[in-house]
This record gives sequence, C-alpha cells and structure tokens, in this order.
Amino acid sequence: MNAITINDLTFTDQAERTNRVFAGWFNDSWTEEVDGEECEMYWDEFSALATDKDGNEYRVTWLFKNYKDGRLEDDNLDWDNPESIEVL
Repeated sequence: MNAITINDLTFTDQAERTNRVFAGWFNDSWTEEVDGEECEMYWDEFSALATDKDGNEYRVTWLFKNYKDGRLEDDNLDWDNPESIEVL
C-alpha cells in the first residue's frame, strides 16, 4: 500500500486544538529570539478526522511552532504539511 497523503483525504470535521499536555505545549513555553526580539514560543497541536475514497477513517495531526502572544493567526499556519496521518 502506498503512503497516504493529505491530498488523498476528505476532511469530515474541522481541525481543532488537541489541548494535549506534552513537552513544549502552551504551559511549557520557552523564550526564543526572533528578528532580534525575545518571544515566548510553544508547540501548538491540532487534529481532524478524515476519510479516503474507500471510506477508511484517519486522524490527521499538525504540530506548529507558535507565538504565545497570539500574533500568528490559525489561518496563517502551514496546513499542507501534517505531522502525522493515523489510520483509525
């Protein structure tokens, strides 16, 4: 079987934050210099359910490095490159 890609899937719900607790999540942020400015950063995780043409179900997960001050809107994240695609 070929590897499934995001282009092979139809999403059945909208991507939502997982609110999962893991190293680097919102309450485990770190300081990083960005363009000469000290910024609070964290890993932002989203997931959504999807199906392929045969009706098989998948969970697609994205992981984004994000600014804790909210300056990066969700619409501006790179949704084309998920962290993982899991068969359910």
